[in-house]
Amino acid sequence: MLLGYPCLLFHKEPNGTTILVDTDDMAKRFALSHASLPAFRAILGWYADKGTNINVIRTFARSKTSTTNFPERQTFVASVWDKLATLDQHLIKLEELLLVGSKGIDQIVSLLALQGELEPFLTPFDLLSDIIAKLPKTGKPPADLALQHLESLFQLACRLQSVGDQISFKFITDIFFSCLQTYLRPIHQWMESGELREDDELFLISKTRSDEEVELGGLWSDQYSLRKDASGMLKAPVFVHAAAARIFITGKSVVFLKRLLEHDIPSSTLPLQPQPVNGADVNLSTVCRNGEYLAPFSDMFAAAFEKWIDDRHHSVSSRLRDVLYQGCGLWKSLDAIEYIYLCKNGHLFDTFSQAMFEKVDKGVQTWGDRFLLTELLQGVYGGIGCVEVGRMRMRAKMEGTKSLRERRRTVKMWKGLELNYAVCFTILALMMIQY
Repeated sequence: MLLGYPCLLFHKEPNGTTILVDTDDMAKRFALSHASLPAFRAILGWYADKGTNINVIRTFARSKTSTTNFPERQTFVASVWDKLATLDQHLIKLEELLLVGSKGIDQIVSLLALQGELEPFLTPFDLLSDIIAKLPKTGKPPADLALQHLESLFQLACRLQSVGDQISFKFITDIFFSCLQTYLRPIHQWMESGELREDDELFLISKTRSDEEVELGGLWSDQYSLRKDASGMLKAPVFVHAAAARIFITGKSVVFLKRLLEHDIPSSTLPLQPQPVNGADVNLSTVCRNGEYLAPFSDMFAAAFEKWIDDRHHSVSSRLRDVLYQGCGLWKSLDAIEYIYLCKNGHLFDTFSQAMFEKVDKGVQTWGDRFLLTELLQGVYGGIGCVEVGRMRMRAKMEGTKSLRERRRTVKMWKGLELNYAVCFTILALMMIQY
């Protein structure tokens, strides 16, 4: 019966999952001379309950609806089949031992002894059956159902570790980490190459616009978004929520790095191939190092998962910094802005302002000519290595009909001055990144 075959002592309900003791047939044909009928029925009831739970798992694994087009659900079904195969092998060995005996010695068959031997082995299957029974069957889009098992497995693993049930904990985490590797695969692909699976309705990041539709100015903010439900909740297992922002930013940075090739960035300064990441995979050995459980499983998993994300985030951020600093000259531009707008060199600013004030004091009507102001500005800052004087422009907006003599009586005339330092588009685009 536990192996899924028909049995005289048990029968299935019409729904095909619940297994019951066949009380009518048992009362007529079977009995134990040393036990009362209610006691015998109670023992068989225990086996029926275990068989029901296992039958729920077998029915789920065989169901066509359980195997969707989503790899995450397919991995879960495959892991369930692996556990069922291990169970079948264990039951077959027990059956062989009861029928043949050990080393030619007859084996005494005891339902109570068999119950004691099977109890720790079948308990994890009871827990797995509960998870499967609670999975919603209909009423939601398939994509919304494909990850329900992953969060349930994680929460159950946390609970089992907290109560010290190591056997069930190992059983559940085997399935959980097997499913997790499949779930992390598109995350790894996104963070390493900036690519999404085609027509992916499950991944926590969605592409809202194609490369042709998005404008360069909106490349960072308009092309991709985190996938959320109607209530604003992220469509991802709860253990991913804390790291979702960094996953999102890392992949967008890779996309941005690729697009820089289209804007006169020397390819020698832009490492296209992802740098090797030495971070270990997220599995039981990396989460619980040396088999130690000195902290809650949720905390240990969060630490391991955060390290896994950080390793990849750091690799991409390092490449992006190299491109910004070397290929795009970001530091040079920032230094120039510091000299021009923040008066890093007060002597240069004083030289420029004194020359301008002198013209105003002398009543030179052309003091605000944009060509003369630009020439004066470029002459003063021409000796600064980080300043590209060809990008500097300055003009004075003359407002009203008042004469220069009237306007110079107040400092309000200076608010019409406008100094522009043209930065290349690539730098402007990169400056939009909130890294």
